[in-house]
Amino acid sequence: MTSYSVAIAVSAVLGAATVLLLCTRDLFSYWLYVRPLKLDVTGSKLPPGSLGWPFFGEMRDFLKCFKNQKPDLFAQDRVARYGKAGLYTTSMFGVPSIMATKTDTLRFLLKRDDLFGPGWPSLSKIMGPHSVVSVTGELHKSLRRYLFDAISSPHGMRLAMPHLDASMRSNLKQWADQGTINIRECTRNLTFYNIADNFLSMKSSPEVDAIQRDYGIYMNGIRAIPVYLPGTAHYMAINSRRRLLGRFQEIINTRRTAEVHHNDFLQSLMDARSADGEPLTDEQLTDNLVSLMLAGYESSAYSMMWVLILVAKHPECLAKLRAEHKHIKERIGESQLSLEDTNSMKYTHKVIDETLRLVNVAPMVFRTVLEDVTYKGYLIPKGWKVMPWLRAPHMDPECFPEPERFNPDRWDAKDVNHEAFNPFGGGSRTCVGNQFARLQVSMFLHHLSLGYRWELLNPDAEVDHLPHPRPVDGGPMIFNTL
Repeated sequence: MTSYSVAIAVSAVLGAATVLLLCTRDLFSYWLYVRPLKLDVTGSKLPPGSLGWPFFGEMRDFLKCFKNQKPDLFAQDRVARYGKAGLYTTSMFGVPSIMATKTDTLRFLLKRDDLFGPGWPSLSKIMGPHSVVSVTGELHKSLRRYLFDAISSPHGMRLAMPHLDASMRSNLKQWADQGTINIRECTRNLTFYNIADNFLSMKSSPEVDAIQRDYGIYMNGIRAIPVYLPGTAHYMAINSRRRLLGRFQEIINTRRTAEVHHNDFLQSLMDARSADGEPLTDEQLTDNLVSLMLAGYESSAYSMMWVLILVAKHPECLAKLRAEHKHIKERIGESQLSLEDTNSMKYTHKVIDETLRLVNVAPMVFRTVLEDVTYKGYLIPKGWKVMPWLRAPHMDPECFPEPERFNPDRWDAKDVNHEAFNPFGGGSRTCVGNQFARLQVSMFLHHLSLGYRWELLNPDAEVDHLPHPRPVDGGPMIFNTL
């Protein structure tokens, strides 16, 4: 037998084995997920797609795309395979899911609380059963109102601004004194110290550093496969959350014993009362403190890091920022920024929005299907997850022309598609801290553009997209005063 014949035979065997393996995979997934739906009886059909292997689903494809610097390829590949339906059957993080990529479908899924409830895989374990992201109905509405009043209302933000202003000035001066900085570490530290100060009245200290380390571990496990085995990211995240809960409970107990009143987020929650005069339980206090500190830390830190990087690459953008903030400085003199001043930062807001659109800190969210839903001719089964892919419209040229281009001025266009822009989710579960995050970045850009210059040492660094987009080298840069 010639070597050519052997090669043909081996190829045939491997091909047959691959086909058999795929058929076995599809059969297992069908019996586990699809057969119970009785589609042949109801006449319904699932959106096009593949469930992959039971439990593992299509996580291999997802991880491959994100680790190979091509996060948009995961959605684009489904469009190429199955057409532009905008709904695709998949399985992610151990659960069968329906992935959505079109603007109108995302809005439907995010706004219909009667059909779609909170749904991140292993949600109650990773976020807490009493967190605002886990509860539903009237309890969700009341908790969200307490949190909004404390952190994102005009009153709450005005209380935070003196602390934020002092922190921005101090940290930027320290960066300039160092001369060369790692921007990922610097923005993470700056943001966490701001959060610790405004949420807990805690200044920079070894204790705050220990809490920050636990949040780093916790954050890495949020979007991990929910496998509770020693050594996994999920396992470490659950245990870091336990430590955070214990520490925050100690702080609450100390405040009650000492009868000391603080002007911070935690105190606002401790003082909150329902219509019946009932305070929040300790479990509600600690669960929401953990999840809200995470949300504020995550969104603000990555937004600050990327706005620094993107503005460094676009000097024309920096020139416009300097002009806007010079005008504000001439108007207010040595006075601190007011909330009205930050609201007047029109170009700054465009820079922030464009950064959020391009970077996509949270690529997707999950919801649980509460009852069978038929949408656009497809069945969305009860008990499955829906996965609004938030970054899909952001990177769709039909929604945002030249989507990979950083262009803050695109937001001036009269026909800009604001409905396609959902960096903080949507509906009643839009991130409650999104206004606080925007406030931090606005104040950061004010002090940054007026007093400093910076230059990336590796402007073409590769980007690691998991669990959140960041340059693999941390973004080293030269940072000096003007």
